[in-house]
Amino acid sequence: MYTYSIFSVKSEIAVHYFYKTSVLFRFFKEFKECPRLTYLQLQYNYVIEPLQLSLVAAYLRSLTDDVNIEKKDKYIQIFWEGKSLTIYEDGHHIELTCSSIQEAEEFFFPILRNSPGFYFVINNRLNDYGWLSVKNNKLINNQIFFSYP
Repeated sequence: MYTYSIFSVKSEIAVHYFYKTSVLFRFFKEFKECPRLTYLQLQYNYVIEPLQLSLVAAYLRSLTDDVNIEKKDKYIQIFWEGKSLTIYEDGHHIELTCSSIQEAEEFFFPILRNSPGFYFVINNRLNDYGWLSVKNNKLINNQIFFSYP
């Protein structure tokens, strides 16, 4: 199983730390290890926009009827074509669990890429991390960071 931590980063932080992904990774990792430290809590609340499970579930339901979504207290299970994803609410971010990266790429990551937020994703098993989406490759001042033909 693969588990991804997904953080919705505030736009002003995303602009400043777009090319400093290792700094964000170390910060999120330290916060997960010591969430009770007051200075880390304050920084964490300053950096992220809360991702609420109820909003994620409502958005997923509005997209398609071909998917079965079961919402429990602290998680959502999504079933489609014999595959499944589980999304857990963990404080102010979400944890996505799936059996392969293909399942996440097939269903959930494209949804986040098309939304207006700035999402930083960490693969908890491999310590792999990076930006999932940055407003269609543009930041607030319309500066393009990269483009592919």
